[in-house]
Amino acid sequence: MEIEANTISRCWTVVHDGRRFLVDFACSGAQILGVCDRENWRIREKTDDGVEESSAYVFSSSSPEEQKQAEENAEMIDKLIEFCLGHWEYEVSRETTEQIEMQKQRHEG
Repeated sequence: MEIEANTISRCWTVVHDGRRFLVDFACSGAQILGVCDRENWRIREKTDDGVEESSAYVFSSSSPEEQKQAEENAEMIDKLIEFCLGHWEYEVSRETTEQIEMQKQRHEG
């Protein structure tokens, strides 16, 4: 047996100030479609109109309002990533412990 790729994926739903954010992280030791043309983090906001991608990009043609919105989005994205990273270790270790215990019970029973 040989491991061809090691993929790590994590998804959170975060509620902050009455807003609902969908935060996804994906990383792989080999190319996967989920991370081809973007960074490993993807932040979207669930609104009444649907799900909107959070953009922190500013272009030369961006208006001052668009630039301000992009700066606010960048700050929120940083806060969300920091929050999710702070909860990563606890969640992953809890889930791993539960899975190991279930596997032990199967083998013992």
